[in-house]
Amino acid sequence: HFYNSARPKSSSMSDKAEQKPQKTTVKSSAYAKIILHAVQYPHDEIHGALVGFWNDSELTVQDAMPISHSSPTKPIVDMSLRLIDAYCQSIEGINGNNKVSIVGWYTASDRLVDSNKISQGGDENDSSPACFAGQAAHRITGMIGSVLNDENRPILIALKNSNIGNSLLGIDETTLVPFEEDKWKHWTKPIAAENFIVEEGAAVLARDGFKRSTKIHDFEGHLEGGALNVSRCDWLRNPEISKAVAQ
Repeated sequence: HFYNSARPKSSSMSDKAEQKPQKTTVKSSAYAKIILHAVQYPHDEIHGALVGFWNDSELTVQDAMPISHSSPTKPIVDMSLRLIDAYCQSIEGINGNNKVSIVGWYTASDRLVDSNKISQGGDENDSSPACFAGQAAHRITGMIGSVLNDENRPILIALKNSNIGNSLLGIDETTLVPFEEDKWKHWTKPIAAENFIVEEGAAVLARDGFKRSTKIHDFEGHLEGGALNVSRCDWLRNPEISKAVAQ
């Protein structure tokens, strides 16, 4: 099990039931890494962290850091988030006055459709995240609590697996389904489509990466295979995708 205890109430977050909508933009590089991470492990659940910055009440998801292709243990999550946080500090200043930090979590189920939700009366098209992903998002909220307020809020993204095929054709950018924390501290509150934008051309980048058989490294893979594999698996940068974006 991951975190069994509830997240301590953050003094920076308001108890107001209604909050001003937060605009979120997902950059092409982040989108492509998430999609290709899922494609690389089609029979496994995947997890990763989102990196970006807030500018007033607008969130930009600049990058995605793949963490695992299984349900990660607490030590794996803690260690990977600490390394990502250190990486964010090392690149601070690249975005001018925008402070780069961990801003959320992403996940995909190991099933095309979550049969558990259907059996409980849910919609077969429901892409709401599993409980573990919400627990990981709580962990991130605790880490970055000092920069959060009613207008700056972390995000949880779940993949709609049935749409991934269209993403790989470069014709659909609706595969990512965004959520935020509700007033009961559950990460199942959908974010309205008008407040969630995927950068134009993101699906094309994912398609091109798939055609080139671009390999995505995650933290779990980084730890497998000994010292040689550690040096080859740059899971923080995944430079093959970064190079494609720069072209």
